[in-house]
Amino acid sequence: EGENHLGRLLMALREGYRQKGLPTGPLCPEARFQAPDGLVLTDREITQMETDCIVHGSDRTLCREDWTLARAGGPALEAACQRLGGCAPGEARLTPGYDLPAAFVLHTAEPVYGREAEALLGQCYTACLDLARARGFSHIVFPPLGTGKACFPKAKAACIAVEAVRGWLAAHE
Repeated sequence: EGENHLGRLLMALREGYRQKGLPTGPLCPEARFQAPDGLVLTDREITQMETDCIVHGSDRTLCREDWTLARAGGPALEAACQRLGGCAPGEARLTPGYDLPAAFVLHTAEPVYGREAEALLGQCYTACLDLARARGFSHIVFPPLGTGKACFPKAKAACIAVEAVRGWLAAHE
């Protein structure tokens, strides 16, 4: 409700690293914060980022009428997304990036807060990371999944995201 939950999370992470004597300065020039484990937090528009892949959070159809990514990626991306045929919450699918600077787009179906288990939101992150690893991607950019039409509270969604990504990184050295 008008509070900067991501900013609070960043400050808490940074303080935790300072207490452990770990570096907290960004190694990536675009980063607002970069943790020693490689997790980078930024406020850049993902449709403008040149990277291996970006993530698109959507509903079960993987297509939305008001879809910024489709406009940036062009009609070929929208058509490829429609050919995917959707997926269940917590799963992920892959398309080329077409007109985007990112080579690929990972599409994931976000669970709806209150109707589906919160663990499914974490599974969105791990499913995307599993697919990215299988394809040999070294960089993946996530938006704040679940915080739009899926209605997850931003602070809760941020904690789920960091926990899921960190858990995945720990399990996949």
